[in-house]
Amino acid sequence: MKKNRLPAPLIASLLAFSWMFFFFSDVFVHPNKHLFNDQGDGIKAFFVYADHIKNDESYHQQRNMNYPYGQTFVYTDGQPAIANAVKFFSSYIPFFQTHCIAIYNYLILCSFIVCAWILALIFQRLKLPALFVILGAFCITALSPHIWRISGHPTMSYACFFPLSWYLFLKTIDSGFKIRFILLSVINSAFWFFVHPYLGMVITFFYGLYFLLMLVSKSRKSLGSIRAIISILFMVFIPLILLKLYTFKVDHHLMRSEFPWGFWVFYANPATIFLPHSGFFAPFFDALFKLHSAEWNMEKLHYIGLAADLVLLFTIFRLIKFVAKKKYSRLITPVRSTELNISLLASVLLLLFAMCIPFKFGLQSIVDHLGFLRQFRALGRFAWAFYYVATVFGVYVFYLLVRVLNRRKLRWLSTSLSILFFSLFIIEAYPDIREKSKWAVMPVNLFNEQLLPQEYCSLIEEVNKVKENYQCIVTLPFFHVGTENFGIEYEVDNIRTSCVVSYWCNIPMMASSAARSPILEGKNIMQFFSPGYIKKEIENDLPSKKDFLVIYNKERLSEREYAMLENSAKIYDNGKYELWSLSYENAFRDSSKDLWTHFVSENDSLADHGIFRVSGYPDTLVYSGYDSLLSDFVYKGKGALQAKKKDFTVLFYAEGKLKPDEDYTVSFWYYNKGELRNQLLCALEECDREGNNCRWDIFWEPRTSMVIDGDWSLIEKKFRVKDGKEKIRIFVHGDENSNQNIYIDEFLLRPSSTDAFSNIKSGEDSFLFYNNWWLKE
Repeated sequence: MKKNRLPAPLIASLLAFSWMFFFFSDVFVHPNKHLFNDQGDGIKAFFVYADHIKNDESYHQQRNMNYPYGQTFVYTDGQPAIANAVKFFSSYIPFFQTHCIAIYNYLILCSFIVCAWILALIFQRLKLPALFVILGAFCITALSPHIWRISGHPTMSYACFFPLSWYLFLKTIDSGFKIRFILLSVINSAFWFFVHPYLGMVITFFYGLYFLLMLVSKSRKSLGSIRAIISILFMVFIPLILLKLYTFKVDHHLMRSEFPWGFWVFYANPATIFLPHSGFFAPFFDALFKLHSAEWNMEKLHYIGLAADLVLLFTIFRLIKFVAKKKYSRLITPVRSTELNISLLASVLLLLFAMCIPFKFGLQSIVDHLGFLRQFRALGRFAWAFYYVATVFGVYVFYLLVRVLNRRKLRWLSTSLSILFFSLFIIEAYPDIREKSKWAVMPVNLFNEQLLPQEYCSLIEEVNKVKENYQCIVTLPFFHVGTENFGIEYEVDNIRTSCVVSYWCNIPMMASSAARSPILEGKNIMQFFSPGYIKKEIENDLPSKKDFLVIYNKERLSEREYAMLENSAKIYDNGKYELWSLSYENAFRDSSKDLWTHFVSENDSLADHGIFRVSGYPDTLVYSGYDSLLSDFVYKGKGALQAKKKDFTVLFYAEGKLKPDEDYTVSFWYYNKGELRNQLLCALEECDREGNNCRWDIFWEPRTSMVIDGDWSLIEKKFRVKDGKEKIRIFVHGDENSNQNIYIDEFLLRPSSTDAFSNIKSGEDSFLFYNNWWLKE
């Protein structure tokens, strides 16, 4: 009589469920009560998903962000494949809309359970005994790097995406490329592309590398057939083509960023892959390798665990022995499982890419000419494939070792090593999931009306009363993230408030946080805050002449934000949040005459200082129009400073000229046209009298400027030196690998309490110069 097989995948998934339930029990019991993250990318991801389901009329566009332009939904991090399915069902069953966050939470948690099930199926393919199948699948799931994403970037926390794709790919090859398996693989890859493009790209790269390695190794003669080649190409490219065709059809926004920042920053390194970053063992390795906390960025962390490390070290030792014995063919076949050998090698190649190898070794020019590569701002994510393949490989090789020990009748040793091996996974997994679950269950679901804090309830009630009079909300402090060239990072409260009010009131916000946002749209939105003497391009794009509803959370504002608030009228205050009304007329009123009037009224009290009329008695007033310099682009006058972005370009140098008890303002006009141009560091350097012990405590960036006049931005910063006797240097510096030019014009350094006026002629036009604002007569 045939024995029933132990349902190892079921047991592994039950263990995974018990593990997740232990840490996330309240989420399992009350899924609509929690947000895994109510800050930054977390609240943004939940908002765009929930808002799209509740408020958007279109399945393809997000209305309530990036006003007046909106945003193509696939770029919002809103997992369109899932959000649109829930949106469709919610039109028939309201439960799907009111409990969409509960569905999101369950999908994330259940992905770990599915991950254990699929890993168990992979181990069964490798013919491991049931106990190793169960423990291996559970332990790999427990240590999964996707745990880190739950409370950080939830859209990327689906732990099952790679094991499922890997398993389907192997099944497709085994089937001889039967149509149903090919379609399953294509549908699976396309689905993950429409959850988040990075998930789909990891799968696509892995499939492509696996196929190329199989062809090179000639491990299967059947792969040389036309059917096999067409099938593989179909599986690799069709999902990507579907995404491209879809975005081409529904995305009508122009000039999306082609070079997102981060390619040369967010890549993995050996420490983030092979060394513990938390828990019991971390202090020892920190001391041994002198690691720094900066290494442990979420984009880089894909730690495979000490147990897998030891197996890989053992494997490397064996490979060295093969070389010594001239068994070179064994270098690519460390174990007898062909599919595991090829999978490991493919994942290693992906790991090298995730580590920015070979590009970080002086190949900047190659990357700049391959725009496809520069689309990836976080290369470290491609190490996901290596995590799962390397840990599966580790369990498999460890089983082979245990089998050898058992054959030699050393069962006591094999049992002891097995307990230690699998215990290491759990010991290292526990601190991470404990920490992440603690933070993940704290935020309440702000898209559940019954759980809204009182200050939000009263604010939302008031906005709902008056929203018909306004075309959008403008949250102060402002934020706009995604263009890479124009924008301001969000603070915790301002992005949360914007999202909550926009969702419940169904009113669009001018603020935005989305990947690869159109550059010109971001520029126009930032220019909305420019002074009135500048014509604002966004006025041509507004569909209405209604007023603007300003939400102010009483945090510190920039000068331009404060000017907007002063130009508005307060209409509501609940103690934490204020509502102000900014009229359309005030938003776009030309204030040139006001400034001229101010100059005329103050003129008699001003004193001469070189070409300027100034208030007070400034100790330092430095101005340079760079008119004697040749430049491809000029803001005013005859010349401008042209320099290489990669160089340290000094704009001001002084020793003992600035007072430590006085605020100074430095400003200059910067050419903003051209992608990557605004990715530049501007800094104040202070050094001691010998030029040593230098520090950069004050720095700023051109992309954050809200004063934009055509292709030029006014870069302005208020600062105070710590020691007036030190050497001071103001400089700009960009990417050391860049060959791009930068252009700077009209440099001014003045005491912040001093106003500087002058009548300056530029070409045939005359201007009133007012603190580096240029008002045409």
